[in-house]
Amino acid sequence: RVRLVQMKGDLERAAQSLTGRVFPEYESCFCKPFLASVRAVIRGVGLIPAEIVRREDEVREILRRVSRGRLSAEKIALFIELARNSIGVRTANNVINDQLIATLDLIENYELQIAELDCEFQRRIEKIASPLPSLGINASLCAAIHAESDPISDFQKTAAVCRLRRA
Repeated sequence: RVRLVQMKGDLERAAQSLTGRVFPEYESCFCKPFLASVRAVIRGVGLIPAEIVRREDEVREILRRVSRGRLSAEKIALFIELARNSIGVRTANNVINDQLIATLDLIENYELQIAELDCEFQRRIEKIASPLPSLGINASLCAAIHAESDPISDFQKTAAVCRLRRA
């Protein structure tokens, strides 16, 4: 799981680098660079500023539909205005856009694998009736603690596990 999270982070940084070349102003518009609504725009229209401006109505509709109204009209207008005035590179945009889509595909694949692992950790932690979740510890951390310290029955009280984690 840790390696998948690291690889996903590496891919997100690579995707941000790609967006910085094509549409450097993009990052100032959204608090999270790859929200579901922006991913839908990248897949549907692309992140090439000239294409965003040319297909403005379609971009507005995608952002409204996928964000389910959470993106304000002002935020959408700002996004399109930033595209209109972008200073991004004008060469090889289609190649960079295709690379960005492929990178998003990989990010989403890692997100699915991480979610599957989290579900499996949760299932296994529940199966062994671990006392660790009562401390507010998530299932993946519980699994790591169990992997390092099992058998958990060696600890008389949950507080003993807490002391182990602080060490």
